[in-house]
Amino acid sequence: MQEGDEMKINRRHYLKISSLAAIAASLSPKLLWGSQASGQTSQPEPTPGVIDWHSHWISPTEIRVLSQRKTAPRIITNDKGQQIIQVPDNATGVGQPFPIFPRNTDLDARIKHLDQSGVSRQVVCITIPLGYDGALSAEEHKVIVSGFNDDLAVYTRKYPNRYIGLAALASSDPEWSARELERTHREYGLISPGQPTLIVPRDTQYARATLATYAQLAAGALTLGMTDFLDAYPDVSVQAIMLGGSLPFVMEQIQLQASNMGLPDPVQRFKRIYLDSGPYSLLPRSVAMTAEVFGADRMLFGSDYAPGADVARAIKMINQAKLGAKERNQILIENGAKLLAAKAVKV
Repeated sequence: MQEGDEMKINRRHYLKISSLAAIAASLSPKLLWGSQASGQTSQPEPTPGVIDWHSHWISPTEIRVLSQRKTAPRIITNDKGQQIIQVPDNATGVGQPFPIFPRNTDLDARIKHLDQSGVSRQVVCITIPLGYDGALSAEEHKVIVSGFNDDLAVYTRKYPNRYIGLAALASSDPEWSARELERTHREYGLISPGQPTLIVPRDTQYARATLATYAQLAAGALTLGMTDFLDAYPDVSVQAIMLGGSLPFVMEQIQLQASNMGLPDPVQRFKRIYLDSGPYSLLPRSVAMTAEVFGADRMLFGSDYAPGADVARAIKMINQAKLGAKERNQILIENGAKLLAAKAVKV
């Protein structure tokens, strides 16, 4: 194939060949969890049927490639026999050694955990919270992501009614990624994420990384929710992870500015996208506020499982949010079930 014959990248290509477009972050930082209000009581556990739209997995290909490397990012084995991912100084993610637990790698064993948590289906993607992409060459990164896609397809075929695969792509080579997305969608039925830019925080890393992550997410959600980007694609469903970053918390000011300029309420344009809770699952107040601002009918449950240790805890915290029973059911089950049943998102 000549270079001039290579696939041209445009918005419709990325959106139309996937059933779902999702905004992905470069990391999912450890948040500072606030204490719950005194006297708050737990709600009953949800009816089985929860759909988890946000989880991660480390594939055999990723382990193999990183184990062969001599410098970070690489995998080493400590004196206790546990594998550890060493991340480089310029990683945009966890910023510290990442121990690999069975929940990160074993999708067979995960089924039991999902059953215990009442989760009927789960979207699985590469562990982008590690954030080491920029330290690899484009070719090396493409080996990891294409191998991840092939590895994941084994489990989406083995458990077609439990796992939904989110294709891994390489932002360093968009044209290759377009072809890879088309391949994985055609061969495996995987769906597609977007990719963030590289950030290298310098001091107070955990705080600055958190701020940078949510600023990126909010910027992406703002583009998709308020511009004409999606106008030509009414049949495409878009999921913004982690409540679209900080948007629920600044929307009041955005609405005020729009009102001062005589513009329509911007929240109405956001009805075109879904926001998943991700790590915010553990912050009931944030989930309730997002439902108040955007509506529970535009929210999906996401556990961020596999950095996160327990799907059941995330569900329990959603149940503790100040939401009505209908709103809770919409977030945990109903909205996701409608998406999976819709013709545009069947995989």
